[in-house]
Amino acid sequence: MSGRPPHVKHILRALALLTEQTDRQQFRTAELYDMYTNIADEVDTAPLSYDRVQRLLKEQAFLSVTESEHTGSGHKEGSYRVHRLLGSPEIVTKGLNR
Repeated sequence: MSGRPPHVKHILRALALLTEQTDRQQFRTAELYDMYTNIADEVDTAPLSYDRVQRLLKEQAFLSVTESEHTGSGHKEGSYRVHRLLGSPEIVTKGLNR
């Protein structure tokens, strides 16, 4: 985790925090992006675009850090991607703090 770019770390931290704070394991990209922008604001850096965050999430899924799944909720709900950590949020957070 220590060699990852800062924004990737912010994205993974956002996913770990969401996982720790809720009973859920999967989160829509929009939920994750909102938490990521909060973290970026806290560390006084400009957040990346929504599309760029989506691409970085796909990279993390390719590297087996996260898992992403394209899904839909039916009529008028549209389709979206959900993401989850493959490791425990505590271990990911420890790795990000190094």
